[in-house]
Amino acid sequence: AIKLNSMNSSVHIDAVIDPLSPAGQKLSPLLRILSQQIQPSMRIVLNPISSLADLPLKNYYRFVLPSMDDFSSTDFSVHGPKAFFSNMPLSKTLTMNIDVPEPWLVEPVVAIHDLDNILLENLGDVRTLQAVYELEALLLTGHCMEKDREPPRGLQFILGTKQRPHLVDTLVMSNLGYWQMKVSPGVWYLQLAPGRSADLYELPSKLIAIDSLRGKLLHIEVQKKKGKEHEDLLNADDDNHVQEKTVCFY
Repeated sequence: AIKLNSMNSSVHIDAVIDPLSPAGQKLSPLLRILSQQIQPSMRIVLNPISSLADLPLKNYYRFVLPSMDDFSSTDFSVHGPKAFFSNMPLSKTLTMNIDVPEPWLVEPVVAIHDLDNILLENLGDVRTLQAVYELEALLLTGHCMEKDREPPRGLQFILGTKQRPHLVDTLVMSNLGYWQMKVSPGVWYLQLAPGRSADLYELPSKLIAIDSLRGKLLHIEVQKKKGKEHEDLLNADDDNHVQEKTVCFY
């Protein structure tokens, strides 16, 4: 066991880690950050699998977290966390991916080279590749059901503000009534889209607060208006359109 003692700490951490596991890849740098920031006493036990038929890890991984070092001491700028890889193989084709929470939509905003086909030996004398990623949006997801019936496939939701009610939209899918939208933190109004959806179904406008980076999952129940119970939401043309949207949606 590896022991790190801090005489004045009120926090003690025991960690049993398989260093060749995906969880171990994430936990090791997290423990290092905790050691630097709160200085706990720690006991770390390395517990790898005794016999391996294949190499359990086939990637190069860096786990980064925001820290006080990300904030500039001279102005109000925020540099953001960084990951650095050194001594990488030059002749192997590599792919750079970001491992982020599921509700995050992260995109590269600075990338000169193709991040899906990285060959470092083709980068010239510098052989250094840089990419900057940005959190573009969060996911608002949910499931929609008719009361005591199947999901209302093709039902359209819109999301926006009181002044601009239609900023983004989505369709309810047949698979468990799933739907999703891109959102940013703030207060939004979710309602049925004007047209066939609002003509057939009832749903009061819902106030939704996106107040964290965890996104949000909603369960919505709708019902048809009186006199509309036997009308179909989709005709043949609409049904084909929803199938096309489904392919693009995922």
